[in-house]
Parts: sequence; C-alpha cells; structure tokens
Amino acid sequence: MATPDVPNKDLFHVTEAVWIIAPYIHRSYPAVERQIYRGIESGQIEARIVLGRKMLPRAEVQKIINGEPA
Repeated sequence: MATPDVPNKDLFHVTEAVWIIAPYIHRSYPAVERQIYRGIESGQIEARIVLGRKMLPRAEVQKIINGEPA
C-alpha cells in the first residue's frame, strides 16, 4: 500500500492522526489511539497541549507511519 497522504498542516489532534494512520497499518482505530496515547505518556511520541487537547506535530505522524516508535 502507498504511503498515506498526510495533510499539510503543522499539528494534528490524536483522533485525526488515528484516522490517517490506522487504515495504513491495518490496525483498528481504538488500538492505534491507545498506542499513540501510551507513546505520549512514555515520552516516545512528542505531543503539545493546545487549548486542552493533545496535538501531534506533523513530523510525529510521519514517524508513526514509518514505523517509529516500535
């Protein structure tokens, strides 16, 4: 499968990232969401809080798509 098109924006809410990533890696949406939140809590995934919401920089979404963090 080709690499998904990641919209050209600086930050993504976790839910947006899940909708981009899950179909590409063939995992369920809840499983990907849990994995992202665990990665944020463990420090493997960089996230910012904007207006009370956890947001992922575009580079982090790309890293997840490319298989990082494991």
